[in-house]
Amino acid sequence: MVTITTNSASVQATGNHPFWVVDGDDLRGRPAAQDVYSHERDLTHNGRWVEARELRIGDQLLSVSGTRISIESLSTAHHHGRVYNMQVDGPHTYAVGPSGVLVHNKPSARILQTGGHTVKPGTAKALNESLGRNLHHRDWGRALEGLKDSLGLPKDYHGRIDALGNYLDEAGNILGNLEDFLH
Repeated sequence: MVTITTNSASVQATGNHPFWVVDGDDLRGRPAAQDVYSHERDLTHNGRWVEARELRIGDQLLSVSGTRISIESLSTAHHHGRVYNMQVDGPHTYAVGPSGVLVHNKPSARILQTGGHTVKPGTAKALNESLGRNLHHRDWGRALEGLKDSLGLPKDYHGRIDALGNYLDEAGNILGNLEDFLH
């Protein structure tokens, strides 16, 4: 989890949660936020979406009232727990914290892997980054096996894994979460 502190308060977010940054050092050179619609990733004259892990001290965030709010400090800590995503109608943006900093509602978690009997190394790397972990792909694979066993699914069942660790069926229904099966 990333704790973002401004002059008025602190808010916590997962590392991949997008914040609207109006101005900041090397804003153009930072990686584009992945969990926003592709047409929303580019830098505009009004700023851009930046993942919480890419925020910097001094960045100017935008509040719902239109004021700029400067980041005074940032800290990162590993957090093991479930996080939730919400869908907001309209501009896919909502305000958090006492100052009403604008964040993106993340339309859906990015699909990291479709099919396969095990968790691929690239999927494990993305899960580690998204969920703040440092696990080998075999550990994630054992979690996948445990999830399938608990549901009575055959070992060769081909579901999908998203960036939140959810295991989904073909229709997009969440069958379970890999983090619940880590030992």
